[in-house]
Amino acid sequence: MATVQKTVDKWKKKKWFELVAPKIFENRVIGETPAEKGKAVVGRTVWVTVDELTGQRKLRHIAVQFKVTEVKESKAFTEAVGFEVNQSYIRRMIRRRITKIETVTTDTTKDGKKARVKVIAISSRKLEKRKEKEIRKGIIETVASDIQKKTFDQLVQELIFGITTAKIIKRTKDIDRLRKIEISKTRILEGK
Repeated sequence: MATVQKTVDKWKKKKWFELVAPKIFENRVIGETPAEKGKAVVGRTVWVTVDELTGQRKLRHIAVQFKVTEVKESKAFTEAVGFEVNQSYIRRMIRRRITKIETVTTDTTKDGKKARVKVIAISSRKLEKRKEKEIRKGIIETVASDIQKKTFDQLVQELIFGITTAKIIKRTKDIDRLRKIEISKTRILEGK
């Protein structure tokens, strides 16, 4: 006679944990995730648009990545580890007979995290190589200065809400007028 094995439904053992955004996003609940134990949730990541976080529709093209750092009871607390602009949004900005300037700046924040920031600047017309080089230098110096003076949370906040972009515009306006400046991607570099 064959023995019948009883199957266990793993879903019935799991609990739901609320994902809580960091203080810079007013500790809002950004989602839920299932797990058997709280320590299984630590390290998970989730992407949330800035529109969902703040209600600002004009920032719906930006998605922030959060990583769970600790769990208390049924709440999983997160920290921002980067953000990214939707690629189709960037493609819509690019036109013929303009100059696209891309920069990547890597430096250490005030709280000791190594951050990489990618910036795309779009001119309103084709630029001379000399002006392009000056603008690129201005962008890199402005972003590096911001990275060094801020914690990563403060940096993310300033990059998303356009404070750094305003500094770049002010720094480069005497060289030539830029049509659009977009911080396209920001990341914490781990283990480097």
